[in-house]
Amino acid sequence: MTPIEFVARIKQVVYDSTATGCLSLLQKPPGRKPSSKLTELSSWFNRLSAADRDKVQDVIKMASADSIFG
Repeated sequence: MTPIEFVARIKQVVYDSTATGCLSLLQKPPGRKPSSKLTELSSWFNRLSAADRDKVQDVIKMASADSIFG
């Protein structure tokens, strides 16, 4: 595996799945009784305008990238 392939794989496996998973949690928390904190955040997120939800998604992606590559 070359260094470029390694970074691409990290991006795919860690970055993309983390960002997608976090956004999914905010949109619709899983389980019969998600934590009250997650439910509260989900309610807040789902009340945001589409533009503001996009900004939150950008922040999630930035945090995910910074945690890996920062």
